Amino acid sequence: MKCDQRCVEGTLYEHHPQNDDPYYEINRGKCPECDGIGCDEISDVASEILSTSEKVQQAGRCSCFGSNDYCPCQNIADRTTVKNRMSK
Repeated sequence: MKCDQRCVEGTLYEHHPQNDDPYYEINRGKCPECDGIGCDEISDVASEILSTSEKVQQAGRCSCFGSNDYCPCQNIADRTTVKNRMSK
């Protein structure tokens, strides 16, 4: 589809089909969603189960302060946690 965007190893590419090259893509620079790490790598790291210490850290950044077990801060890794995991 024209102007579709995809992340490849942290680089954002935008699809601009041409008459002679229907698969032509333009490099748009670093992907803003993954900060250049790579969206596929982040999804692998983000899907890991939260440790107890990560839950405590995320609770400090959330308005529920970890009191709600159904809150995403107790079940899903947030952006800061994913960055911390990637830096290890």
